[in-house]
Amino acid sequence: MRLATAAVTLLLLTGSAHAQGINLWADEGKAKDPEAEAKQREIDKAYREKLKSQAVPAQAPVNDPWGNVRSGSQPAASQNKQQSNSKTR
Repeated sequence: MRLATAAVTLLLLTGSAHAQGINLWADEGKAKDPEAEAKQREIDKAYREKLKSQAVPAQAPVNDPWGNVRSGSQPAASQNKQQSNSKTR
């Protein structure tokens, strides 16, 4: 029984590994003709130049819902200390 279970488990595991095999019909190994390579280089160069020429969009302001409650002059640690002192009085 253990042997049959081990055989079935091994069979199921190798099936998924086989699905990740090498693609024999891929175009990776074929050599391209020089005209196609030159055209692809031109397309890539134009794409990179277009990316460089575009400006970076401005970032949206940070949403701080408690911004009007805090004052910007005091650090957060001293604010907490003052609030705890005012509660004890």
